[in-house]
Amino acid sequence: MSRESSIDEDDVTMTELSTDEDYTQYPSQEFTRLVDKLRRSGHVDLSMDCVWQTSSTKTPHNVYNLIDGDSATYWQSDAEQPHLITVSLAASHVVTHIAMHLDYTLDTNYTPEIVTVRTALAPYLFSDVAELQLTEPVGWQLVDLTKEETMDGARGRWVRHVQFLISENHHGGKDCHVRQVVIIGRPVG
Repeated sequence: MSRESSIDEDDVTMTELSTDEDYTQYPSQEFTRLVDKLRRSGHVDLSMDCVWQTSSTKTPHNVYNLIDGDSATYWQSDAEQPHLITVSLAASHVVTHIAMHLDYTLDTNYTPEIVTVRTALAPYLFSDVAELQLTEPVGWQLVDLTKEETMDGARGRWVRHVQFLISENHHGGKDCHVRQVVIIGRPVG
């Protein structure tokens, strides 16, 4: 399904590949345009200043591939499901968008099919913010947290930890591939 959606007050129109109540799928070029717009409006990429952990890793497809900016690389799990990617930010931030890049055309049964995105202010106190039920995804799966409002009136969610719980892969695959992850928020201070 394709639909047109305005993402800002400048009438910039982007084509979404598909949409669901919890997430929107964007092709890579459209997602790059969205991130550029967010950066110009004061948002920052929080992904680099974090501690990244995974439930398992198959060498050489390690966790650093998730933030290397190259969609040709990927993290690969190497254990039984569920698979976890846990990201701990250096400090609490108002997070506005969380996205992961998947490519079914390259990864087939390694592609996640059901992903729960969770956030927390303290370790082990996660609450679910979105469940992504994906059908052969190609591109960025974007969870928009700007529908929420913080106590100080900002759009987004106060977050210190983000977790991706991958409970199923396409065609019953055991291990998974995730190509990139981006966490975008508002600067503190």
